[in-house]
Amino acid sequence: MQFKDYPEDYLTKKGWAYIHRGKELVVRACPYCADMGKTAATGHFYVSAENGCFHCKKCGESGGFRKLMSDQGDFIEPKSTQAVPKKSISISKLDELRKAFRESDRAKEFFRGRGLIVDGDESTVNFFRIGYHAKSDSLTFPYFLDCALAGIKYRKIGEKTFAKEKGYESTTYNIDCVDLLRPIIVVEGELDCMAAWQMGFKNVISLSDGAQST
Repeated sequence: MQFKDYPEDYLTKKGWAYIHRGKELVVRACPYCADMGKTAATGHFYVSAENGCFHCKKCGESGGFRKLMSDQGDFIEPKSTQAVPKKSISISKLDELRKAFRESDRAKEFFRGRGLIVDGDESTVNFFRIGYHAKSDSLTFPYFLDCALAGIKYRKIGEKTFAKEKGYESTTYNIDCVDLLRPIIVVEGELDCMAAWQMGFKNVISLSDGAQST
């Protein structure tokens, strides 16, 4: 089962009434404030069918799917993965890096040379929201935690050196996009994670510092 099927599968198992609306699942009753629409179509609790991010338009509760599962008592999160950003990162910075990547043939060729799909909305590179920092000639790998940008890791193209955004924490790579109730594949680095995902192993995460994290 791919992750995009997982939010819907979870809602079904919980017995929550919901409907599809575009790329979102509209749930009749909010599990936080108990606000309930007359039907699922009039509910205020929205869940992204793509990444599981949720938001109640009534009480304002929001977060990632892991948070929802934890709050429901269906998942106990290990303390080692509870990284909290020391300060927020503007999503506009990520958008700028992604735009720079789309305009850089050098950055694209790096991934093509490793057999990773670069072009198209459904590409591997697009799913992982890869960017490019031209000044340092570095690829950028964003880290997300509960649907918030928690950190950015930089990898120079010409040499295998890494850096992290100052003042931020890097949580486990791709942790927001896995089914935590099923077996998870753990690989050494971001590129390994992307390759496994592209080959169909969607339930995969990577350590933030490679083998040094073990």
